[in-house]
Amino acid sequence: DVLFSISRPALGAHAIRFYVNSKWKLVTVDDRLPFVQPAERGELAFGRVGGAAGEFAPVHMWLPVLEKAFAKLYGSYQACEAASLAREVLYTLTGAPVLTYELAGAKTAAAAAGS
Repeated sequence: DVLFSISRPALGAHAIRFYVNSKWKLVTVDDRLPFVQPAERGELAFGRVGGAAGEFAPVHMWLPVLEKAFAKLYGSYQACEAASLAREVLYTLTGAPVLTYELAGAKTAAAAAGS
């Protein structure tokens, strides 16, 4: 698997490989995830994939588990928000250089949408 170096769903354990400080680092997390209270609603507190809003689909565990590993790497879920730039996340996941290109007219279209 590309993202998960080691994944043992039956045990609820996952190890994700991140590129940090010019080295690969393995971060291990369990699959106990934070839910919005009351937990009976089945709504994850953070990222989710598939299903209607607020609907938890166990088959799509990769995003919340990956997000939990990022939170462990950065120290908290709040710290992840500060590191949410797409290029930083891509670099941390791949270890490859990430280039950013500004598309002509993109700022103009964004400004027009906001007005």
